[in-house]
Amino acid sequence: MAMKTKFINSSTVLFIAIQALIGFGLSRHNDIDYLYEVIAIVALVLLGTFLEIKYNFFINNYIRILVLVTLILHTAVGDYMRLYSNSVIFDKFLHGFGIYAFTLLVYYIFIKITKKQGDFEIYDFVFMVVLGMALGQCFEFLEFSIDLFLKPSNPAQESLIDTDIDMIANTIGAFLAALHFKYRKFKSNY
Repeated sequence: MAMKTKFINSSTVLFIAIQALIGFGLSRHNDIDYLYEVIAIVALVLLGTFLEIKYNFFINNYIRILVLVTLILHTAVGDYMRLYSNSVIFDKFLHGFGIYAFTLLVYYIFIKITKKQGDFEIYDFVFMVVLGMALGQCFEFLEFSIDLFLKPSNPAQESLIDTDIDMIANTIGAFLAALHFKYRKFKSNY
C-alpha cells in the first residue's frame, strides 16, 4: 500500500506541476477563463486523490495515467496551444480518448463499490458502452454551457455537425473502453 500511495502522490505532484506551468502560460496570454478551468481541474484531482488515500480506495495506475493524460491534453494542447480552435481532428481525438479514459475510470469505481466479482458478460459490455455514451453527453452539455456563457470564438466547432461528430467519437471511445476492459484484467495492484 505504501508503494501505491507513493505512486499516487508522485503522479499527482507531477500533474499539478504541469498544470501550474500551463496555468502560468495561460495567465501570460491573459486567458483567464482557461486559467479558471485549470484551477478547477487541479482542485478536482486533489479531491479525488485525497479521497482515494483517505478511504484506501485505490484506482488502477493505468486508468489514473489515462485520466491525467486526458486532462493534460485538454489544458495544454487544447486550451494553451489552441488546438481546439485550430484543429477539428484534435477535438474528435480527445473526445474518443477522454471517453475511453473516463469510462474505464467510472466503471472501475463502479465495480469496486459494488464489489462485483466474476466474468465480464455482455451486460457489462453494454453497460460500459452506454456509460461512456452518457459521459460523452455530459461533456457535450458542459461544452454547450461554456459556449453559452463564455461565448468563445472557436472556428473549428461552429455547428451542430461538430456535436454529432463528437458523439460518434464518444461512442467509439466508449466501445474501445468496453473492449479493453473485457480483454484486459484490471487488478487492484496493477
